[in-house]
Amino acid sequence: MWSCRRNMKARTGTAFTLIEMVLATALSASVMVALLGVMTRLTRGQKFAAGLSTQQELEAGLVSLVETDLVNAREFESKTDGFVLVGFGRLDSTTKQVRHRPVTVSYQVRPAGGRSWLMRQQVYTDPAEGTLTTQELVCAGVEKISLAGVSGSSDGPTSRPGEGRSVPEAVRLTVSFGRDGESGGLRQLERVLFLW
Repeated sequence: MWSCRRNMKARTGTAFTLIEMVLATALSASVMVALLGVMTRLTRGQKFAAGLSTQQELEAGLVSLVETDLVNAREFESKTDGFVLVGFGRLDSTTKQVRHRPVTVSYQVRPAGGRSWLMRQQVYTDPAEGTLTTQELVCAGVEKISLAGVSGSSDGPTSRPGEGRSVPEAVRLTVSFGRDGESGGLRQLERVLFLW
């Protein structure tokens, strides 16, 4: 009987007490909560950065598309909901390559699916098929788009040297995007594009 007590004392001295187990669990839970908070902040930061990158790519693509149409235009007309370009730069809908054919391109803001969209429409005449119209939704969330000629101090169109075309040497493209979720305000993109 004496030997049994000595063995029980030996086992009791090396085990964890209930208080030690509770403290270890509480400490582990605190560390996990802190790590979860850090991971959540990192994920939000990455999503925000990815959103900015995507938005910047979208804006760059939009400016590039409009610039391609402008370079091939010989005249433009501003409208209340967009603008119309007339020229020789039909964009092939499958390859996205410029075909030097007569075309009228219009950019307009239109509602679709409960949101406002920037729509690009081109009307061109194909000798084999007649007059064709293609429309594409370019960008969601656009509230307004405008184009204004810029030349020195005047806003009117000027001619390119030796060509006698009624095209501005530079234009100001302004695009107003819909309400931003965090700031609640309109975001605006404004670029001056030099055509020659």
